[in-house]
Amino acid sequence: MKQTIYNSLFVYWNELKMIGLLASLLDPRLKTLSNWDEETRNKAKTELMHQFEKLIDLSSVQLSSSNNSSQQCHSRLHSSIFGVQIPTANPFSELECYLDPVRTPIANHNVNPFEWWIIRKAQFPNVAKLARKYLSIPSS
Repeated sequence: MKQTIYNSLFVYWNELKMIGLLASLLDPRLKTLSNWDEETRNKAKTELMHQFEKLIDLSSVQLSSSNNSSQQCHSRLHSSIFGVQIPTANPFSELECYLDPVRTPIANHNVNPFEWWIIRKAQFPNVAKLARKYLSIPSS
């Protein structure tokens, strides 16, 4: 029993560590994770990509299920006039742009991350959803 409790603590605290790392990545003041080693930074970025992918998949399922017949008719009319529209925007470029400190500079230490995301919600709509999810997690 003692060993089970001991082992479960590692699982519990490792999960919290990743949640904290995701919150740090989504905080525009801390997104470089400069105080962490390269392996930890890469694991956190990989997990953020995974969470982003889940969000994109969920959004596309909701979007496709919410299409009604008039929208489909409009889409067919639009396609017949202008040709088939192939989405050119890679949703992952949104996340890559946010994480790149050259394209999206690190915010000053006195910036409120919630206000920063409100201002940039149109520029990073999907990343802003993840930021709202992870930055709102209580610290204890």
